[in-house]
Amino acid sequence: GAARRGKTVTLTRASNGTYFDAASTMQTAGNNVARFDHAPSDSTALGLLIESSWTELLLQTEDLGTTWQNNWSGGTTLTLDAATAPDGNTTADQIAQIDDANDSIQQVGAFALSTEYVLNFYVKGVDSTSSNIFFWNNTDGTLGLLNFRWAAGVPSTYSSTGISNISYTDVGSGWYRISFTFTSSATEITNVVIITPESLVVATNSIYEWGINLGLGGVATSYIAATAATVTRAADAATISSPTIPITWLIEGRTARGSGTQVIAQYDDGS
Repeated sequence: GAARRGKTVTLTRASNGTYFDAASTMQTAGNNVARFDHAPSDSTALGLLIESSWTELLLQTEDLGTTWQNNWSGGTTLTLDAATAPDGNTTADQIAQIDDANDSIQQVGAFALSTEYVLNFYVKGVDSTSSNIFFWNNTDGTLGLLNFRWAAGVPSTYSSTGISNISYTDVGSGWYRISFTFTSSATEITNVVIITPESLVVATNSIYEWGINLGLGGVATSYIAATAATVTRAADAATISSPTIPITWLIEGRTARGSGTQVIAQYDDGS
């Protein structure tokens, strides 16, 4: 008999969006272009990527030499565009300790009070043994901290304070995406995001860093590039017109790691 075909899916998104292709390289899809995502570690097809709207709140996600302040403790030795990033471009920066285990780079930002945020970033080990990323303000001190240790180029949590939903994703070529959630201060709006390349020993050890994203809510996002201003990725909306006869839908999918309610599908009359 004749082959049977499913209904056509219509995808809309009023902005571009990123995904990993079958070659495990991050790509950018234009407005209203579907993103068929893959597991970057082994190129396993994951299907159509659908995400909610997400606003990137940090600036200069690919350039630690602009907006970022290289002066926490003694600062760091910063080498721009030192390695190939997950998107295949030479835009990853190298951060090295100078002479103190607190040497770090930082960005100051305004946070809403008592609000859940999610942070994700890409990191690759060079020769560091232990690295930190943490949030600090004048009232609370260290608000949330992740200390991750390196073993044969693989990061894992050694200790954490004030954060949850920690995850590590292998994205290939020695790169890992680390994400976690935390709740902002109840009293202090101005906070600092701090990256420490080597926190265990005094040595000129270093890491590569790229693509740090910070936003509201408890679910990590696909990468969103930002330069001099915040950037919003619009929501994906995948719709299928249903016939006016009884029909059974079979939908297979998975939600992202994180907290809060996450909807895979919704059936309604479109009103």
